[in-house]
Amino acid sequence: MKTRGQAAGKRDFERYQIRSLCRGLDVLLLVARAERAVSVAEVAELSGLSAVTCYRFLMTLQAEGYVEQDPFSKRYGITPKVLGFGFSYLHGLGYVDRATPFLKQLAEKTKESTSMALLDDTEIVYIARYMAQSVLSINLPVGSRLPACFTAMGYVLMASLSDEELTRRLATVYFSAPNPHGPQTLPSLVERIRATRKLGYAINDQYLEKGIRSAAAPIYGPLGNVVAAINLSAPVTRVSMGALSSKILPLLLRTASSISIALGYTGERALSRKSRR
Repeated sequence: MKTRGQAAGKRDFERYQIRSLCRGLDVLLLVARAERAVSVAEVAELSGLSAVTCYRFLMTLQAEGYVEQDPFSKRYGITPKVLGFGFSYLHGLGYVDRATPFLKQLAEKTKESTSMALLDDTEIVYIARYMAQSVLSINLPVGSRLPACFTAMGYVLMASLSDEELTRRLATVYFSAPNPHGPQTLPSLVERIRATRKLGYAINDQYLEKGIRSAAAPIYGPLGNVVAAINLSAPVTRVSMGALSSKILPLLLRTASSISIALGYTGERALSRKSRR
């Protein structure tokens, strides 16, 4: 018998799990991630649940204020109330408040946009962003998600995973390169992630979007683990690969170090260590 405070095992989760709650949360997540308002039929198709079950979940979520239904189209979308979950999480971490002044300083010094992201399975989630005066062809507000496989911050964050965990996550990815600039196969992707481990940073030359280059560096927490990543993005018309590596990257690395120290990190850079097994 486990004593109080011990971590719950898999069998405990299966035993005490409220499956109806899990399905309801899945429905909320489907509505939240949809690019537009969705119908009951669409939620049913995406979730694999019956239309009646989805309707009941949506009605419950609407009654609690997490989704709303358009009176004309009868489609559902999320409400600002769901932002409370994310803001509470980020406030508890303290990452954004401490990182924002450094991101702002870097953006003002380079005249380019800076961002901070976390890893969520095989995607990165933007938690902070400071836009420079110049206009980029890509606009990513806080909360935006991008595939980790084709982003510099994704490389940095995945490089912090063990080989076993990296393999497990990539096994769920349907790999399809968005353009010829990035890795074209899973093996080439893994090779680049491992190179990121040794370098301690990542450079992305138009892997996801043509015309956009970026560099990324890890952010460490008090325990020495990678807790986030920051990047600087710039159009190829304004920043060459040479300038990105020789001028911008050193500033980015110093900014990452300053943020890590602000979060309580006192050790040495960890991405250059051998893969943990």
